[in-house]
Amino acid sequence: MTFVGVGAMGDSAPLLQDGFVNRDEMRALIKAGAVGEVVGWAFDRNGQFIEGMTNDRVASVALDQPAKRLVIGAAMGAAKFEALRGALVGRIINGLITNEAAAAHLLKRLGRRSSEFSSPNQNGKYGCCAAATNLH
Repeated sequence: MTFVGVGAMGDSAPLLQDGFVNRDEMRALIKAGAVGEVVGWAFDRNGQFIEGMTNDRVASVALDQPAKRLVIGAAMGAAKFEALRGALVGRIINGLITNEAAAAHLLKRLGRRSSEFSSPNQNGKYGCCAAATNLH
């Protein structure tokens, strides 16, 4: 089992803020279609890794696609919606820890209902995190 953060692209992206890429590289990634990153690997809205660019110099282990073991992404908030969607659709991650708003948004965008992925709790409601796991 592996836990990874799922990052978004833009001026507040950790890749930029922490100095892994500069503003011009961030703009180029976005222009190339990048919506997110996992351990430095930039990907598009379909979860396909961006060819070349900053991905040519990522020092972390290459990611299997689809993930061959349990890879749980952790992220929340509206700024991460597109990155989370891409990571799930492209099967970069196959599990998710997130908040209720992000889980509901993703399930809606992916055309799924929470009842497909989890059982209701004692109050008849579906848990956010359980609902967003096992999407594949």
